[in-house]
Amino acid sequence: MNRMMITVRHGSCACLLLWIVGCASAPAAKPTDALTPERLYPLVAGSAWSYDVDMGTGETVLAITRVTEASAGQASVQGGEGTTRYEIRPDGIYRVAGGAYLLKAPLQVGATWPSGPGMQAEIVRLDAAVDSPAGRFSGCVEVLERGASSGALITTTYCPDVGPALVVSALTLQTGEVKVVARLRGYQIGDGSAVQTRQNPATPK
Repeated sequence: MNRMMITVRHGSCACLLLWIVGCASAPAAKPTDALTPERLYPLVAGSAWSYDVDMGTGETVLAITRVTEASAGQASVQGGEGTTRYEIRPDGIYRVAGGAYLLKAPLQVGATWPSGPGMQAEIVRLDAAVDSPAGRFSGCVEVLERGASSGALITTTYCPDVGPALVVSALTLQTGEVKVVARLRGYQIGDGSAVQTRQNPATPK
């Protein structure tokens, strides 16, 4: 998102919030065969994701990110930080401005790659599960990023044919740990589905 824009992909808790600015929802696409970066983050025209973001207060705010343009090998994603351009390469999803990969093959535990200035991403799980307002997802890939100038550890859980379903940014301060959690609220893959976004009436807009 921009880094899966809590842009994350990214360097601090503030970046995290910016990454997930979007709102839409739909049922998961039917899974295809092999697990690939493109399945973990389906950057196809019309796709959108909304998140409930807890800044550590117990109350959530709504954040949204959406694909505004997609063509052969390229995609643009809009969120709180603006628009981020990606290249869809044979070995992964490459963030043009950042000069680093968001997701990179091979998708296996222990695989690492540079994910931003001074940052390193590592796949820590291939069997993660996420419970969210958008549903329960399994067989998800958990990616941990270290090296942010703020010292934050950013964990993003990508679910096949869904996208980023959970993003956690943890920062240790003298006063204790600060944690920002963004959990998938609704999503739509492509523009062919007109499913209404699921929303929690208690969630501030």
